[in-house]
Amino acid sequence: MAVLAEAERGTAPADFMAWARQVARHRTADYYRRRSIQRRHEVQLEYLDDVIDQAFAEHAPNPDRIHQHLIFLRSCVDRLAQRTRYMIDLRYQGRKSLDEIAVAVGWKPASVRVALSRAHRRLADCVSRKLLRQEGAS
Repeated sequence: MAVLAEAERGTAPADFMAWARQVARHRTADYYRRRSIQRRHEVQLEYLDDVIDQAFAEHAPNPDRIHQHLIFLRSCVDRLAQRTRYMIDLRYQGRKSLDEIAVAVGWKPASVRVALSRAHRRLADCVSRKLLRQEGAS
């Protein structure tokens, strides 16, 4: 969630995994610093980088699976309503803000936010269903 929150601030990293790792380091260090102040004892942070690197290594994405996700995602995007696809294109290819998208489609920014949120949910559900079908067929 922290990575998504940082991304919503407009950060566009060149190397997403390195950026996500750095966000994880900062957020984890902040958590333990606050915790040590609240409990009035020192928390050792010297191994934090090793633990985070290990977690990223253990959960490294599989390139074949990512490729399959992208194929399914494209298929799912194609199934969206034309206006929804247009808003998705403006947001992610055009890098437009919610306000800019609202002007383009003649809606209020809050309505655009809701429409994009629903589209994200539909896309996630669609990709998940396709992955489950694929795994069931294997």
